[in-house]
Amino acid sequence: MRKFSKSEKQDAKLNRICARAIENAKENNRKNGVPNAFVENDKIYFEMPDGKITDKNPFTK
Repeated sequence: MRKFSKSEKQDAKLNRICARAIENAKENNRKNGVPNAFVENDKIYFEMPDGKITDKNPFTK
């Protein structure tokens, strides 16, 4: 079994912390009716609070 360096362990811990923070922010947005934005293949998409995914920006009129 491979032994991980201190730096690799710190990187893994930071990744877990960041992933948890992102999931908490996304859930908070859903609860408050705010769409979550994400990028896929250089295109911006929005996940609406009801789960629908769209490429139309809900923040502009």
